[in-house]
Amino acid sequence: MAVDNGADIVIGHHPHVLQGIQVYKGKYIAYSLGNFLFGTYSSNKVKDSAVFEFTIENKAVTGLRFYPVLVENRIVQFRTRLHDAENSARVIRDMQAFSKRFGTVIENLGGVGTVK
Repeated sequence: MAVDNGADIVIGHHPHVLQGIQVYKGKYIAYSLGNFLFGTYSSNKVKDSAVFEFTIENKAVTGLRFYPVLVENRIVQFRTRLHDAENSARVIRDMQAFSKRFGTVIENLGGVGTVK
């Protein structure tokens, strides 16, 4: 509904776990960022999140990349940090699976998820 009413980007958050990305009418919908800045001592899936980077050209969003991050609060006291290479690849695989139902293709380019 947001895209149908003019939004170029929709970023969801509430479920506290990463969810898929959809390209709808050429616009990006990221259904959930995961916990990102929320403190958690929960399971590993709740510790996965992502920082999104949008490319804007001529006032239009033309690309989306994301960087897998870890919200591991026992170690870094509620500070988000980039995942290591192995876990970045795992998060990107998860995002590929989550986004597949929308027909969205995500590539792993050196530990960065790139939406095609």
